[in-house]
Amino acid sequence: MDVAASMIDFALAHASLDGHIASGPVFAWLGDHVAEPESEAQVLDAVSLEVAQRYSAGEMTFRQCDEVMSLVWSFCCRPGHPIPDLTHEVFEAFDQGEYDHGDGADPEARFTKPMIRRIVNRRT
Repeated sequence: MDVAASMIDFALAHASLDGHIASGPVFAWLGDHVAEPESEAQVLDAVSLEVAQRYSAGEMTFRQCDEVMSLVWSFCCRPGHPIPDLTHEVFEAFDQGEYDHGDGADPEARFTKPMIRRIVNRRT
């Protein structure tokens, strides 16, 4: 199993009954698996792509993906840590699905699904 799949499986294993994933264990796991800033960007982009692919394949729910990407985003937003482009793109896709945009449409269907589909199609 690769590092991206391992991180996602670790995070999901630490989800509470309501689906919330505590940041502490995940941040510790990431800290143990990311040694250099260059490898940090590679790992975070790999995790983000794996989330997108699992969502696209129906292997993870919106809620699970949104939780994982929120943790990844929080990890990225530490001072001095640039946010990789792919990570930003996948985070944004799930962020757009979190709230009503005032148009009466399902935000997951209107924003997240097509955004993720484009990301996955570009990467495969």
